Amino acid sequence: MCGRSDFDDEHGDVLINPLIIFEVLSDSTEHDDRGRKFHSYLTIKSLRQYVLVSTDEYLVEYFRRDGDQWFYSKAVNVEATLALAAVSCELPLREIYYQVDLPA
Repeated sequence: MCGRSDFDDEHGDVLINPLIIFEVLSDSTEHDDRGRKFHSYLTIKSLRQYVLVSTDEYLVEYFRRDGDQWFYSKAVNVEATLALAAVSCELPLREIYYQVDLPA
């Protein structure tokens, strides 16, 4: 169950208690998204899933927290489904990549 959203300041543009963080990978950000930022995000107590969305292929990688452990999974190809356990939801890759033209 989701609790109250807590923000960094009065502007309300930085959520400090997210359940899920999505990163859309690019050549210029992928190293940080998988490294420094990822390790920083692991310290967020509320975070339950960290999702990396490829822009080169139909691939979504995700890390799911279970207690103190993190587990890696991936959804590959446009017919796959991303399990978002943190919010009891499944999201088809077809919808994530809606109107994105990638080789099948």
